[in-house]
Amino acid sequence: MNYLIDSVNDISRGLMEASQDASANQIKIAKMTRLLAMLSKGAKATTQDLDHYQSESVLTNVPVEMDAERLQQLTKDPTTKQFYAIVMADYEENEDGKLLLKPSISSDDATALHGILDKIGYLSVKGVAKSGLGTAKTAIKGMFD
Repeated sequence: MNYLIDSVNDISRGLMEASQDASANQIKIAKMTRLLAMLSKGAKATTQDLDHYQSESVLTNVPVEMDAERLQQLTKDPTTKQFYAIVMADYEENEDGKLLLKPSISSDDATALHGILDKIGYLSVKGVAKSGLGTAKTAIKGMFD
């Protein structure tokens, strides 16, 4: 009988310890859940800020005003002709007749636009010279026709 009572007492003690451990584990799990939620919220805010700053960085490298004549000179070759319409789609004419970058342009579109303008030479000094020579050549040709 004593062995049976000792066994019941041992099992009762083990059950109480397990119950206390479960309670402590529940508290730890709740605390870790709150910490994880805070970290996730912070990571999301950081990602949004990073995306915003990256898009702002890209937008500062894209011209606000487009020189359509220069763009036309740089995209007159068959290999670059397709880029004229793509670039012009991101600009709109204002009341003064100037082509200005659309304010609603997404950062992905701005990145693509920057890549195209860089590829055709619009953003480089060499591209400026190339478009200027093309304009001058056209003007000279027109004088002798």
